[in-house]
Amino acid sequence: MIHSSKNIRYITITLLIIGIILVISGLYYLNKVSSSNTWTEVNGRIIDAQMNEFPATTVNKSCIFYPDIKYEYHFNQKTYFSHQIGCNFNWTPGLTGGYYAGSEEQVSQFLKRFKFNSIVKVYVNPENPSQSALINGVRLHDFIYLILGMLSISAALYLKIFNRAFFYDQS
Repeated sequence: MIHSSKNIRYITITLLIIGIILVISGLYYLNKVSSSNTWTEVNGRIIDAQMNEFPATTVNKSCIFYPDIKYEYHFNQKTYFSHQIGCNFNWTPGLTGGYYAGSEEQVSQFLKRFKFNSIVKVYVNPENPSQSALINGVRLHDFIYLILGMLSISAALYLKIFNRAFFYDQS
């Protein structure tokens, strides 16, 4: 099948635009997540910690489990309640902690750190005290948007070079 250089050009431009959008989004997201390192640390109390599951998919028939942790904390003489585990800012729909989903064993192991009525560290955004997290800072998975954007840009550059090398004489 022969591809026209015009089609390759459209694919290249599309990949480049998607890549740029993903890189910008990834940098913005990383900046927001890394800002949680400066949040105020307060003591909080676990009021509920349980494991939930997503229904089995039709492909592999296995369930995905995720922790559902509710906690309270006090900041500036006010009591707040939250269920936010990490600083993922709800970019992962459907999960309270976003990226903490896994097998039943993995989630069970994770929940051992957050037993009912235990005192835990809570990281509170001093500019918006209703925003908090049990785990702050940047984690490896926070780079996913940046990585996908760079891969998309790399694919666009590869196609541009490939297009020049193999379709140059067909104009």
